[in-house]
Amino acid sequence: MTTATAPATRPTQRFPRWFLRAPELFFGLHLGRLVPWWVMIVTIGRRSGKARSVVLDVVRRDERGLWVIAADGLEARWVKNLIAHPTCTVAYRGRRFTARAIVAPADPGDLVAEIYRERPTYLKLVYLAIGQRIRSVQDARRLAAGSVPVCLEEVTG
Repeated sequence: MTTATAPATRPTQRFPRWFLRAPELFFGLHLGRLVPWWVMIVTIGRRSGKARSVVLDVVRRDERGLWVIAADGLEARWVKNLIAHPTCTVAYRGRRFTARAIVAPADPGDLVAEIYRERPTYLKLVYLAIGQRIRSVQDARRLAAGSVPVCLEEVTG
């Protein structure tokens, strides 16, 4: 006897759409600096060709560029758009620039662990909003399973 299981929902499906779009208002009003770890990425729609924007958390800044995480993995629309058209526009800390996105082979657990160490209360609140509790770095790593890291490298010249 087999039992049917409900399809797994992506993490961001648990949030109301208005909640996910609210940070874009900050950038539209030029208030993005109020939350210095947010970045707005404008991609080109893979089917429509229209500009599509998303606000994400910067997990790491290094010599390669800005690192963000797709909680929905390769199913995230913005990731699909970046795979189809890797060039995007990035707004970060009052600055706009063109970047090339690379869906990276880095461990998302390491990146989420970095967020936990730097902003534990923030990360706990984000996961609590989707009904998950984080009490340790190990919890953060476990919840990062299925996520995909993306590196945004600034295009110069």
